[in-house]
Amino acid sequence: MCNLAQARQELVRLEQQERDLTEQLCNVRAAVLSQRAKVEELVGQTPAPINRLPAEILLHIFEISIQATLADFESCDVHRHCKRDLAGVSRHWRDLVLQSPSLWTTIKVNPLWTESLVRTHVQRSCQSPLHIEISSWGRGGTKEAFVAMLDALTPSAHRWRDVVIKASVPCFHTSLVLERIDALTLPSLTHVSVGNIPLVLHGKLEVYKSRFLESGHIPNLRSLELGGQLLSSGDFRVPHNLTALTLDFSYLDELIVPSSVFYALGSFQSLTMLSLSGYINFHPDPDTIHLPFLEKFICKLGNSMEFIHAIVSPALTHLEAPQLAGKVFDGLESKFNSVTHLVVGVVAFGCLENICLAFPDVRHVVLDVSGIFQVGVCSGTVSYWPHLETLTVHGLNTSDFYLGEHMVNWLARRQNMGRTKLKVVINLPSYGNHWEVIASLYQALHEHRILDRHDIYVSGKYAASGITGGLLRMVCSFLSLTFAS
Repeated sequence: MCNLAQARQELVRLEQQERDLTEQLCNVRAAVLSQRAKVEELVGQTPAPINRLPAEILLHIFEISIQATLADFESCDVHRHCKRDLAGVSRHWRDLVLQSPSLWTTIKVNPLWTESLVRTHVQRSCQSPLHIEISSWGRGGTKEAFVAMLDALTPSAHRWRDVVIKASVPCFHTSLVLERIDALTLPSLTHVSVGNIPLVLHGKLEVYKSRFLESGHIPNLRSLELGGQLLSSGDFRVPHNLTALTLDFSYLDELIVPSSVFYALGSFQSLTMLSLSGYINFHPDPDTIHLPFLEKFICKLGNSMEFIHAIVSPALTHLEAPQLAGKVFDGLESKFNSVTHLVVGVVAFGCLENICLAFPDVRHVVLDVSGIFQVGVCSGTVSYWPHLETLTVHGLNTSDFYLGEHMVNWLARRQNMGRTKLKVVINLPSYGNHWEVIASLYQALHEHRILDRHDIYVSGKYAASGITGGLLRMVCSFLSLTFAS
């Protein structure tokens, strides 16, 4: 009986413990439900992580996003479409887009825009400087709509910072814009670009005087880009206080003597960037154009050689002459010691050494593959350019396997001399099958122990995610192949 009583007593204790634990479990479950509801309520009251960013940081992200998209789709109306997409994400983003003047400073005058859209941008940009771009005005655009947009822009002329008139804009519309600009004072304008400025405005008889370039109209103009027939006028003048000047003579007859601008190039003492292209009947003597502060010179003239010999600029660091060939650089030994970035075109056989001597301290070079990796040239040029950091070559295709082999040998000899490692960029043509070229290059680079990692980075038409068993694994198409050696 004693054992039975003890067993019953233990059962009662355990049953009570079960009831206590069940009650405790219910209490815990209730507490869990209550706490979960509280957490969900707090989460609902807490902004999303992206919305917790300070407005200025989020705005900076928006601006970077727009600029990155603009780089990929330059011909599209990126600003307008990106703002619309960003504003559609949330109310917070919409408010930030609508209330940020910096996102409304780019205004385009073309048939896809309307007068009301232009006025909206002028209003929402507040007092921020404006970038005005006038692009092609073809089908779908009327004169009345064009004039209405110009009328909407005119009251904000004191805020115009950049005015760009594309070369594709018809003479009639370009004339309307230039007449409007001539009548204005533009104190904030620092950059003007007119792709095809006419010699005579539409409906006029006399040569266009370009009054907007006269002193007082644009007091702070620093950058000027012009192309078109007006450049042949003897009366054409540009301000001498510019820091950047681009002149495109592609629209002129090769026999036409250009305006007096060329004869006065040496007076542009503030220039830091000069770009010339096209064909002109002007032949400067050697060492006659002195530009003491010029840092960047782009020369795409038909007689580039004469200008290269004429320019004297101790501050020059960037030179582009993609049309130069032959013995252009003969006699220029050490004339361009300060140049660190060089772009040249096809180099005639045996002329590469002249380039090496003329530009002994370059760090970044862009040239045709045949110019540097010719038979009999590699061994003679490998000792030059001791500070070279980036080498970009183009012109390599499926029929030039031997040039690729010479390139590998050139890199190997350079490596054996103890030179610093290079970033090599190979721009391949957009046509043809380049698998064999890339695979062959990789195999040779790997055998010579030139690559310091197993990935070859490409961009453009193909993309390579890596190398497996000495073979490239392609995931899409490419134009540019980059590797370190």
